[in-house]
Amino acid sequence: MYFIVFTLFIGILWFFDGKRQPISVKGGVSSNFKRIVLSLDSIKMTPKAFNYSLSAGLGKGASLAFLSFIKREREKRSLPKLALIIDDFGYDSGIANKFISLPYKLTLSVLPFLKWSSFVSEKAHLHGKEVLLHLPMQAYGHSVGPNVISIGMSLREIRSIVDRSLSSVSHAVGVNNHMGSMATANRVLMKKVMKVLSERGLFFIDSYTTPDTVAYHVALEMGLPCFYNSLFIDNYSVEDKVEEYLLRLLHMAKKRRLTIGIGHARVGTLNVLEKLLPVISKQVEVVFASEIVYHRGEVFKDERYSHSRYAMGR
Repeated sequence: MYFIVFTLFIGILWFFDGKRQPISVKGGVSSNFKRIVLSLDSIKMTPKAFNYSLSAGLGKGASLAFLSFIKREREKRSLPKLALIIDDFGYDSGIANKFISLPYKLTLSVLPFLKWSSFVSEKAHLHGKEVLLHLPMQAYGHSVGPNVISIGMSLREIRSIVDRSLSSVSHAVGVNNHMGSMATANRVLMKKVMKVLSERGLFFIDSYTTPDTVAYHVALEMGLPCFYNSLFIDNYSVEDKVEEYLLRLLHMAKKRRLTIGIGHARVGTLNVLEKLLPVISKQVEVVFASEIVYHRGEVFKDERYSHSRYAMGR
């Protein structure tokens, strides 16, 4: 309780540039505390706040540690946010284990009904990674299987596929499309898909595999939490190219503030992430896809639909 009171006291002193303000902690943490936490970007390091912390009896070392913590949180919150979705898990457990072991907030998108689908989704969740359902959708030039979202399907058929897929991929908090160049360009079908996802409390990421996609816009129109892929980083499997595209994605993230990119469960992609994520994570905040989708209060520059380029997908 004393720590909470002290934290509230110093935080408010800082927030108001050293001016004392009343605090009420009756029944728990005061409402002021929430405002302080949400306003870390406004906090200023002032000698007065430091002196007050000393007079509160915490000592110089503890006071410096406290101020340092707040400063780090402020800097972290001010960084652009970048989410990396890694697609196509479920074929192999070995490569999945290696991605899961990376000490970063990666979002793993798992294909349903494969040998390792359940294993990967369970293990990823257990180790603190975020899981998406990588939902197969109809694409030009590809045959349609029994579990592929296709044009002409009814709501009942789509519900059946989604529910069975979710049973195969546990802990999924959202969905992104696997392929789908034909399906995502069909507004009628996408309205049905978004309705089903909304019923199940899932968000949607448009993988943006075609410049003709309407999936993201339909999701927005229907009020479904959503976002879109800005760039596939590994359409070229050569590691030098993967590095080039990952750095291009980093540049986008710095400009847009909120960005999602997609890679795939491949050794080359893994090697590049192991090499570059320590550098990238100092320039942007690497977050889960859900943190981009549900982020509020920050204006970002949406360049996606201002021209005809797309994410170089399939």
